[in-house]
Amino acid sequence: MPDAKLGRRWKLKPAWTAGQDSVDHSGRYTDHDAAPTKGEWCLCSSTHTHFSAASSETSMPDTQPDATKDTAPPLPWKMGVEIELLTPRGSSRLELAKCLARRFQGQVRPFFHLDQEPSETPGQPAMSCLTPGFEVLDADGRQRVRLVDDSTLRDDLDGQAPPLDGWYKLVADDPRWLRLIARYGDPFEAMDSILEKVGGLLGVVPEACPGEIITLRDDSGAFIALASPLVGERERPCELITPPLARDHGLALEELLDSARQFGCTVPREGATHLHLDASGLRTAATVANLIRLLHPHRALLRVLFSTNPDCRRLAAWPSALVELAADDAFARLPWSEAKERLLATKLDKYCDVNLRNLVYAPRDKDTVEFRMLPTHLEVTPILEAAAVCVAVLRRSSQGPLMPMRAEAEISVAAGARFFSEIGLQGEIAGSLLATLSERAPTPEVSTRSTRAARPHAQPSAQVRASQPALPPTLILTEGLSDPRAAPMVGALLLCCPQNIVGVLDSARQGRCAEEVFGCGGAIPLLGSLDDALRLQPAQLVLGLETASELSARTRETVLAAIAAGLDIVSGLRTPLADDAELRAAAAERDVRLRDLLASAPHPTPYADTWRARQAPVLLTVGTDSDAAMLVSAWQLHRSLTARGLRSAFVASSGAGSLLAGHGLALGRQLCAAVAGAVEAAVDSAVADAQVVVVEGCGSLMQPATSGYNLALLQGSTPDGLVICHTLAAGVDALEHASACLYEATELNLRLANHRKPCSLLGFSLQTRQLPEAAARACLTDLAESFETLVVDPLRFGIEPLTERVVMWLE
Repeated sequence: MPDAKLGRRWKLKPAWTAGQDSVDHSGRYTDHDAAPTKGEWCLCSSTHTHFSAASSETSMPDTQPDATKDTAPPLPWKMGVEIELLTPRGSSRLELAKCLARRFQGQVRPFFHLDQEPSETPGQPAMSCLTPGFEVLDADGRQRVRLVDDSTLRDDLDGQAPPLDGWYKLVADDPRWLRLIARYGDPFEAMDSILEKVGGLLGVVPEACPGEIITLRDDSGAFIALASPLVGERERPCELITPPLARDHGLALEELLDSARQFGCTVPREGATHLHLDASGLRTAATVANLIRLLHPHRALLRVLFSTNPDCRRLAAWPSALVELAADDAFARLPWSEAKERLLATKLDKYCDVNLRNLVYAPRDKDTVEFRMLPTHLEVTPILEAAAVCVAVLRRSSQGPLMPMRAEAEISVAAGARFFSEIGLQGEIAGSLLATLSERAPTPEVSTRSTRAARPHAQPSAQVRASQPALPPTLILTEGLSDPRAAPMVGALLLCCPQNIVGVLDSARQGRCAEEVFGCGGAIPLLGSLDDALRLQPAQLVLGLETASELSARTRETVLAAIAAGLDIVSGLRTPLADDAELRAAAAERDVRLRDLLASAPHPTPYADTWRARQAPVLLTVGTDSDAAMLVSAWQLHRSLTARGLRSAFVASSGAGSLLAGHGLALGRQLCAAVAGAVEAAVDSAVADAQVVVVEGCGSLMQPATSGYNLALLQGSTPDGLVICHTLAAGVDALEHASACLYEATELNLRLANHRKPCSLLGFSLQTRQLPEAAARACLTDLAESFETLVVDPLRFGIEPLTERVVMWLE
């Protein structure tokens, strides 16, 4: 227990409370008994097996977003969202559905998902198919999300992979047969049994064919349907489909995406995000004409603004007949019945950047305008920013006078500003999107199909750009050192950006997953050879071997092979790769990059005592030992602050932090006398365009090997606020030093931080993964009462309470 005097000095009364609002899932999209087709907002009413969340074999932290506010202004429009993802190799969308059901304390209900796939039959370009889909219900029985296959996602899958037991598809050239099968069948019924049911209605018997295929034909021998095992990892594609959301869009999406990130989901090469906005009230000829006149001239501009994925397989411009129709002023004056007939004559295609088919056909289950040009996002804010543009477009189209048909707009900030002015989009979102537009190359049609294409394709908005890992698909080499203490960089990357890690290379532990070995990273695989890893299409190899001073012969062989395969090499070793003539020559020949995270600064920076002139407060994470996850706490807090619209700058002090941020301090290569000066200069540079600066801590004042770094960060950053990081039940850290007493470490850090100016204790960030959940929650509560301040575990229970505290502190 802290003494009363010291406790009062630390005290900062919390004002954060969890909100009680819930997501409203009511909407005019209706439920019905037909088999759900792709993107429908209906519940499947067939009787199916239910998976209880309690019986899920796949576990995830019981994290629940505590914020009740969207990360962008609320959208005044009912909207549903479809996000295309891939689950990690070796897992499936069923396992992700179980994890989501566990989060919502609900159930998983399987159903048959109706889609189309390419056909090799002459004259039949596509066949309809049924594949297993899963609906997640919460404790109140409300639908939270559906998880389905998407046949366009193929590039990242192993087409030769054998099927999982019980996973199969049903194919037919007439979707009506499949709707009948879906109504009377169960996705987990044996595939021969399910065809027998339909055959019984027609008086025919299914026939077994080579390749475990079962076919069903009528009395005349005409094909009805076939069933076949689902080969080629088709269990991994996972399109998240929300119900229509009337409010709290950001909260609902963050619950889903947070679970997907923790599960280790990745962005497919062909991935996209689709926004379905309620089309009721938009059925007038003038509204449709305005919509086309607004969007058609700005198609290229919007594709750059939204960072449209050039590898998405189903995107196209509107047919010229539709554009010509909308350009005719006489069309805008037609009554809707006549306008509808004219629109149908243009042969509307749903696979356009903006799908107007549902607006014209008005289906009862999916009455929407669909915006399809977004890339896959694993963050909420860019989705909400794009949605704000779409809402503004629909509002202007339906409420304003008839607009002129303009020529194609140029791709520039000025053109973007004119477009935003035209649709009435102002404020922070418009400014953020224009800042993003200024940095985007005006070449949206250039494909990036190659193993070195960065993923995800989505470039974040200006508001969250700095908060998202800029890593391309990354392979980590830890040969013989796959241990959370021996390879702390690996643990940090697995915790901060699992969606960007394709695998960990360690032949001694191949066949295991990251969660088993490192305690984080979900199903990310540990691989035995570089050849195995290259099948996952990494773009760079990270040497996660901080404890090594130079390359071993085996590691050198692997690095040279990776260079020959075209991978960039990122090193956290203290011996620079750039000094190695053989590696440098090989990299030059293949035109790949060698990056040394601990490369020394070109010139020592003297300390100049500049903290008095800073215009933004500085927040520093410090730790009780070298394993206290100061990077994870600082990075998560920086991301959360940025997602709330604050201009947060991140100053990295470690190699892993530099890899995430794209730049940082190489404290391990700095001269002792220059460390504080280097920190000071980095913070001064970050303050220039920020509302708050978050500095990653390094080491501990209580440990001889790292105390110098911790002290230099305290002196160089001269922080206004501290977050103390600590690992419960740790015992010793990677350097075999005993973990310091939390009270002693806190007192010492605060005394030094307050030496030249006041510095507040904002809270404690703890790691409790070694404790059962109930014990962890009890520890957090006890510490919060003892220290009279906020205590969080950002990985297990969320960073939002600390974010709220920092926002309060800034105000």
